[in-house]
Amino acid sequence: MKNTAFLCGILASLLLTACVSDNYDGNSQPEAGITSEADDIIIEEITETEAPAETTSEAVTEASEVPVPYEEEEYDPDAENLFYQGLTTASMDGKMGYIDKTGNWVIEPKFDNAHNFYAGNIAIVRIGEKYGCIDRSGNYLIEPEMDYLGYLCSDEYGIHLYTVDSHGHTKFGVIDQTTGKWLIEPEFEYLGEFEENGLAHIWETDADGDRKIGLVDTSGNIVVSPVFDGIGDLSNGMTWIIIGYRYGYIDETGSVVIEAQFRSAGDFSDDGMAYIRGEDNGYGFIDKSGNIIIDDKFDYLDCRNCFTENGLALAGVENSEGDMVYGFIDRTGEWVIEPTFADAGAFSKNGLAAAAVRDDSGLMLWGYIDESGSFVIEPVFNIANSFDDTGLAVISIAEPDGDGKYIYYDGVIDQNGNYVIEPKYKYIYCDDITGKLYDEDLILVGDSPFGKYGYIDRNGNEIIELKYQSLGGFAPNGLAGIQNDDDKIGFINKSGEIVIDFQFDRVDGFYDDGYCVVRIRDKYGIIDSYGNYIAEPVFDSIPGQWMSILE
Repeated sequence: MKNTAFLCGILASLLLTACVSDNYDGNSQPEAGITSEADDIIIEEITETEAPAETTSEAVTEASEVPVPYEEEEYDPDAENLFYQGLTTASMDGKMGYIDKTGNWVIEPKFDNAHNFYAGNIAIVRIGEKYGCIDRSGNYLIEPEMDYLGYLCSDEYGIHLYTVDSHGHTKFGVIDQTTGKWLIEPEFEYLGEFEENGLAHIWETDADGDRKIGLVDTSGNIVVSPVFDGIGDLSNGMTWIIIGYRYGYIDETGSVVIEAQFRSAGDFSDDGMAYIRGEDNGYGFIDKSGNIIIDDKFDYLDCRNCFTENGLALAGVENSEGDMVYGFIDRTGEWVIEPTFADAGAFSKNGLAAAAVRDDSGLMLWGYIDESGSFVIEPVFNIANSFDDTGLAVISIAEPDGDGKYIYYDGVIDQNGNYVIEPKYKYIYCDDITGKLYDEDLILVGDSPFGKYGYIDRNGNEIIELKYQSLGGFAPNGLAGIQNDDDKIGFINKSGEIVIDFQFDRVDGFYDDGYCVVRIRDKYGIIDSYGNYIAEPVFDSIPGQWMSILE
């Protein structure tokens, strides 16, 4: 995947949030689980009055390894490439067209707006105020006569588009990826991506003005009439539906098999169980006939994980003092680990779960328990994340700052509780749900929200010094963007070597196909993984995937 997290501040958009906050600001003692996302660290747009630095296509410094550009691959709807079908959009003098990998115009800049060729042979363009579709030769497949034409998604059945007429009415349909012919006429208020079962969600507004949801097949035939307030995805032959704030279930034909009666409900798992929330807001489980097999007696249920591989689910109940306490239940609803913990997380694949208790002062401390509920790593941490698949977990220790507040320091432990990385960093970035560290080889660390960033390996060795004010994640070609104190951007490899010199005012990060959009002052170009220009910085814009239409 493309390095979408080029800026450290954008890591949160990929669920890569900072595990701890810089200073605890509130109570005199730190409370476990209290975190704040790192403030966005943004590479500012540079406004320069001096002449731009001279750029050259030989921007690669000597290094032990130089990444190899990717070979052209067949269209992959899941890939995040800069070039689609060998072309990408670019603009010059207020008009958009399409360039190839040599930077030459293949379709001259004559459009006021243009999409990339995301799928098959078709791209959306705008001439004046009218929209149409072209093929890779620039020929119109749909004449620019529509008031609006937008791209939703692509799947194996076609390209999902939507139109908006002069009255503001939006209609969705599907066109053939090659011919541009409508396979499903744009007649639905919404038509989503087709699932593996060949069904897609549709929306329609009823006579009372309420939005109702149903399902259609790949020919546009209605399989489940749009009469529900909500519909999930089919799972094991059934899906939940919503009717007037209550959940029930339908089968693949759209027939209601469990009447809408629950406050919330989840998908059916392979063992034929689904969680529900009853009239009194308690959580329980039902079977496919709607029979209650675990009473709705739990005040909390970890609905993201439910039953993990060991057959246990995190649940909680309110104790006699009105506090929520947590434990683990089995598939019969019996407590396997009694609800005695002040907080807890789901079990990881190594059979350990983070759990917290309060000390005599009320301070919450975290450790790790095994499947018997016994602490195998004592509760001494102020924050504890789940173990990732490699058996490492990010923890935090809070130290007083002398001003009545606390500073959190991150470290990493192994499943024996030994420090792999001592708690000395203000930030160690990981997935806040799975605990997965940012990179398979390296760990992104920082010394403060607006400070310096670097990378360490999984033994705690500093590989890339903490000296960069912005530092991105590594793209598939093994390069990460860095910004120096002069606000210039270059690229390093995983050995910390500067592979492409500091020279750019803005970069888009490398895409899956090994190309990167760069900016010098107010002009855009494209470099390959060697730092060579394949398109000189002479364009007014090169939107790439993230700015598919220039408005």
